[in-house]
Amino acid sequence: MPCCDPLNPPPVSRQAGLAIERRLCEVEGQRIAAEMHLLPSENGSAPPPIVFLHGVLTSTCLVTELFPVPSQVSWISLSLPGHFGGSFAPGLTASSIDADFYVRLIEGALQQLLGDQQVILVGWSLGGFSVLAVTAAHPERVAAVACLAGFAEPRFAGVVRIMSWMVRLPGAATLVRCGLWLAEQMPRVFWFFALLTTSNWKAFETADAKEVLHGVWLRFRCSDAASLSLVLATLPKLDVGDAVGGITCPVLIGSGSDDPVVPVREARRIASRLPQAELRIYEGAGHMFFCEWEGFQDHLAGWLQQHFEGFRR
Repeated sequence: MPCCDPLNPPPVSRQAGLAIERRLCEVEGQRIAAEMHLLPSENGSAPPPIVFLHGVLTSTCLVTELFPVPSQVSWISLSLPGHFGGSFAPGLTASSIDADFYVRLIEGALQQLLGDQQVILVGWSLGGFSVLAVTAAHPERVAAVACLAGFAEPRFAGVVRIMSWMVRLPGAATLVRCGLWLAEQMPRVFWFFALLTTSNWKAFETADAKEVLHGVWLRFRCSDAASLSLVLATLPKLDVGDAVGGITCPVLIGSGSDDPVVPVREARRIASRLPQAELRIYEGAGHMFFCEWEGFQDHLAGWLQQHFEGFRR
């Protein structure tokens, strides 16, 4: 594994020139990393900052793919538990990891970074589950929430479902860890895993998409395969349950119509329980919001402007 400093991670192109503060939060012995780009408030009228939670096996650097101009938006990107930047406490076992574990760590990090300030939560994939769980548990914290290709119950499929099943079997778990190690060493292996989550291969194979994925890989290769295996093994335990129906703030639900990881029916199921939710389905698209979801950045900006006067595109 390369020597990667979480406070000085490998650079990625879309963060070039951005003023980013990096911090590490210790919560219950676990470490969560934060990348922060916060603009000065004008007369106290600025909308709440956006807090982004990335997906499994990916990275905080994907936050810049939410915006056409990342420098014009206040945002914080938090690492998922067990992912690079952060780390698990020594001796942590699968029995300790459930939905409440994610909620406690994310809320604990937000308390350290922002106190009681409200935020707009945006999460993708496993991050999408995480933002729903935090919103359901701490409604006072969340002014609005966007769940992108996320889930409220563990209804994922494809390569993620296969890996989460294999890693719980003693013999197969070794194969998964070997696969993760190979993906850390060789970007083509990482690219192959990512390819299995897509539907629109042409969008996935563009120069821009490859540049984004290379930046994600540079940080993924700093990850600990054992920690990532623990994350995969506990995915089937993650369930918001009936609590998702109690969310009352504005909600955006996004999904690719042909997502092979979190089927579109899960997005429809979540939206059906939230009458205030805006459901956006991207036809012919898979799981990768940043390259397959045509018009996504404009759609997110429009939704934010609708609910937060003064939000800057």
